[in-house]
Amino acid sequence: MQANKFRIPRLGFINKLDRPGSSVQLTVESIKRRLKVEPLLVNIPSSDSTMLKGIIDLPSMSHFEYLDEKGKLVNIESIDPDHSLYERAMHYRATLIESLANYSEPLADLYLSGTPV
Repeated sequence: MQANKFRIPRLGFINKLDRPGSSVQLTVESIKRRLKVEPLLVNIPSSDSTMLKGIIDLPSMSHFEYLDEKGKLVNIESIDPDHSLYERAMHYRATLIESLANYSEPLADLYLSGTPV
């Protein structure tokens, strides 16, 4: 694959998470199996339920909650340690930072020293 040969980064979007039976985890596993790559999640659904009610942006630790069915009305809030989504967000954020640290020595140094990133 040319993209691998020339080390070209790729970006993908998981679409249609508002559909019954959709699953981020199943999609990620399919990407791993079929494309033989290690996808890094930057955003995750805010719940494991079948209805997509919002997303968590891991770099900014923000929650985007959809207030209507079409997602046109959105409430944005910061995910602080006392937020109900904090543990879920931190789990996925730590995985993202750990994976990125494999590609960046300065980030790896921060991560290994325990400095908040």
